[in-house]
This record gives sequence, C-alpha cells and structure tokens, in this order.
Amino acid sequence: MPALRTTLSAINDTYLKVQHEILETFVDRGQLQRLAQHTSWSGFTLLDVGGRYPDNPFAAVILPDDAGKFPEVGSLSGKMVEVTGSVRLYNRKPEVILRRPDQIKAE
Repeated sequence: MPALRTTLSAINDTYLKVQHEILETFVDRGQLQRLAQHTSWSGFTLLDVGGRYPDNPFAAVILPDDAGKFPEVGSLSGKMVEVTGSVRLYNRKPEVILRRPDQIKAE
C-alpha cells in the first residue's frame, strides 16, 4: 500500500505542476464586451472578454490598488484586446488579475 500511495502522490504532484505551468502562460484575445467599474462599493474593474457575463469565455479584473495604473482602460470598451497573465477560476470561469498595463493590449 505505501508504494501505491507514493505513486499516486507523484502523479498528483506532476499534474499540479503541469496545470500551474499552463495557467502561468495564459494568453487570449477577444472583444471587450463589457467594462464595469465598481468604484462606488468595491473599486474593482471587471472586463468581460469575448461576451457579456455570464456568456463570456473569460474575464480580466483590475483590483482597486492597481486601478491607477490603468487610466485609459475605459477606452478599451468594444475593442479587440489581448490579455496575458496567470489564470484562476472564479465561479467556474477563467479570470486574469491585471496588475500591470502590459498585461492588456488593444489590437
């Protein structure tokens, strides 16, 4: 039984490593369908890419502490954008937290 546990642990470690590497290098393009700046209650800026929530394939988020780094984000609405960054799942949807302006580019 210990050998089986060791094998399963190794398989799990390899899976997690591969999953982490894939998610670290996420790059995708799509039309920015909705830009929601929630400055009144949370300060978050939500960007629905490729469709409007809940039909968007993924989203990008600008946290309140980083909002000042993105003064032109409002001009991206309706444009094709390329988003780069680490992915996390939020409500079963991929999401990229934007911390630097070079993580989102308009095409």
